[in-house]
Amino acid sequence: MGSYEKLFKTVASFPLIDNHAHNLSTSDAFLAYPLEGCFSEARGDALKDATQTSALKCGVQQLSKLYKCAPVWRTIKDVRNTLSYDELCKICFENIGIQCVLLDDGFGISEHLRDIKSHVGLVDDVRRIVRIESVAENILYNLAESIVHTDEEVKINFSTLLKNELRSLANSELVVAFKSIAAYRSGLNINCDINNEKIVIALSEHLKASTVSPVKNIAFKLFDKTLIDYILNYPNAKIILLHAAYPYSRQAGYLASVYANIYVDIGLVAPLISVSGQQAILRELVLLNSVENGDFTIDEAVNIAKQIMFESSNKLYKLNLEPKILSEIDYFARGISDEKKMLMLKENGVKLVRLGYLDLSNQFRIRLIPIDRFQNYITKLGLTASRAINIMPLFGDHIPEGIGITPAGECLLKPDFNTLIQLPYYPQHAIAHAFLENKWTPGDPKYGKLNLIEDDKYYSICPRNCLRKIVDMARQDFGLGFLTGVESEFTLLTSKDSRTPVDETVYCAAESFRHNNSVEIIDKIIDSLLKSNIPVEQCHSESTSGQYELVTGPSSPLIAMDNCVITRNTIYDIAAKEGLRATFVAKPYKDQAGSGAHLHISVHEINQIERKGEDETGLTSYERSFIAGVLHHIKSICAFSLTTSNSYTRTVDHCWAGSWIFWGVENREAPVRICYRPKKNSVTGKLSTSYEVNFEHKFVDGFSNPYLVASAILAAGLDGIKKKMELKTPSCLDDPALLTEKERTELGITERMPSSLRETLDALKQDTVLIKAMGEELVKCYIGIKESELSHFEHLTDDEQLSLLIKRF
Repeated sequence: MGSYEKLFKTVASFPLIDNHAHNLSTSDAFLAYPLEGCFSEARGDALKDATQTSALKCGVQQLSKLYKCAPVWRTIKDVRNTLSYDELCKICFENIGIQCVLLDDGFGISEHLRDIKSHVGLVDDVRRIVRIESVAENILYNLAESIVHTDEEVKINFSTLLKNELRSLANSELVVAFKSIAAYRSGLNINCDINNEKIVIALSEHLKASTVSPVKNIAFKLFDKTLIDYILNYPNAKIILLHAAYPYSRQAGYLASVYANIYVDIGLVAPLISVSGQQAILRELVLLNSVENGDFTIDEAVNIAKQIMFESSNKLYKLNLEPKILSEIDYFARGISDEKKMLMLKENGVKLVRLGYLDLSNQFRIRLIPIDRFQNYITKLGLTASRAINIMPLFGDHIPEGIGITPAGECLLKPDFNTLIQLPYYPQHAIAHAFLENKWTPGDPKYGKLNLIEDDKYYSICPRNCLRKIVDMARQDFGLGFLTGVESEFTLLTSKDSRTPVDETVYCAAESFRHNNSVEIIDKIIDSLLKSNIPVEQCHSESTSGQYELVTGPSSPLIAMDNCVITRNTIYDIAAKEGLRATFVAKPYKDQAGSGAHLHISVHEINQIERKGEDETGLTSYERSFIAGVLHHIKSICAFSLTTSNSYTRTVDHCWAGSWIFWGVENREAPVRICYRPKKNSVTGKLSTSYEVNFEHKFVDGFSNPYLVASAILAAGLDGIKKKMELKTPSCLDDPALLTEKERTELGITERMPSSLRETLDALKQDTVLIKAMGEELVKCYIGIKESELSHFEHLTDDEQLSLLIKRF
């Protein structure tokens, strides 16, 4: 197995040259093209049958990993439709390993295609392949428009112009090859000995037919075999048979083996046939059976792989490129199978897998599993655990009374392979998030029943599934998708048992990266997050002593919350390794500002290319109703976002945390702040005149379970959209605490944010909308946990409470 891992590692890390591609589009309008068309040559009504093909079924598994969603065709299409064309291009090219792309730009719709150089950035290098038929068609079009004489003169002019144009293109630095689509139009039985009379007649007839046709862009397309044979009369050229010459792959392999100027391309055919068909082609072309049978050594197989992926094209097209080997993190992130991902983890030295889940009180709990046990058993059957694992209060491991959960019964921890990564700072450990699933055993009413509905599959008290359900419902019922990002604020203390901050600097002070070893720790944290494929946008010191803010970039809600959990634990772990303590306590020091975990959410209408129906603030009707829904339910939401008494010592006047219920454009005292960011084309890099809009929810801190917070906010916003709630108050650009009561009333600001956990729990108990959206059993358990924590803290002094919170958070 070790030798095969060497082969696989080479395949995963060696760069690619894509020697047959076409230009990307300039317009989102191309998203209207059915996604099914990528897996079938069918068109119109026949395309609906593509969903039943093995090629598309295989594509579902691959695309689900690319989009990080459930392997369901409808879900994949919905996720795709939430993104712009530029965003899709960026996702598709991330970590793909393609170093150079050769583009055939011979389509007749060039005004809708990006130019060659605009693709640089998505890949390192781009070159051009010229379609000969397109060159000939342009010349014929110009000849038809000019004053011509005899048929013989037309032939001479055409021949001269064609040779000159091809010679000029051949001398271009961008052009590396010429291409023909003769196989589609007249066949590959090229006649290299055509007499002059036939050519003259064919040219004359083509021009006559073209000039009388009402559709000029179609009329000049070459279909005449005589003319196509004439322009392809280059018997000594090096020839690449595209698409593996499918279905004649074996014959193509034979030709390539006996003729020095024949090569075979294996691209494009793969998406259109089954996995077994793809394997058959590889066996016929590259003697895969010989590798498996031991006729080739592993080292010889490695060399073959390098030639197929990069070296043959690099030599054939005279690209003179040096292969850029992908880093371990980059190639691990590529869309590989679960089985191969496990092999790579072993190859990279992973011994144990941390299977983790975040309980209702925001304690991240893990089981350590030897990697062989994880691979051979846990990935398939899950890990059994008590149904009570998710309902422990933060102060101790026991079951609160009156919540309906007993020590009886079990659930399953099922790893989500989309989240599996190697920990950069503990390279012998990998980590994966789990979904909690029901384990039906004898005595359960549903034991033995097959085809359980989706809701019966998941344990009702699973925060990750709660968020998954709400996001799926938004897609299905409203045609909406979301992007979410998190600002994580934390404080570094000088030791495990200390409350002393590492420094006493102020907001964004350069000095904060000079004290002690803070700069080295922050460097290690950011480096580890980037290696874990978590996008980091920025990091800076905050207003509290020893406090930092780290911003992770937007992703779909479940991915963003997974990233938030990993971010917090990376910060905890690296600080501990360096002898410090990191804490996310909301208010570690009474006389200073606190730490938040601000949640940014943007709303996207699926299948809508442009934002429509904007008001004077730039918000769509959906966005205004979303904000209205959040403000309507905000007191209930705080039960999930401000989860301890300490939380409410932060949300006071003049602390940029939101103490009054209102919304405001770029107002940092607003609990819901509207943020604008200039849009940037991911390919050209140029800024546009429009803005990206997201909503910052400032009433969130690090005590909260991010899955539950996101679920509550999204459920509230969707309720606003469903009921078409209106924002009845204008955007406030002031600090309400500095206004008079009359001034606040004129702005519609009449209520304060909750001042205690008890107040917000009482609000949640009455909020039937959030209870239904998040699940009655989950909400009942959550309220029971929080009430047990309140009772426990009543017997502690403020200092004892803070000590416990620092220990847990």
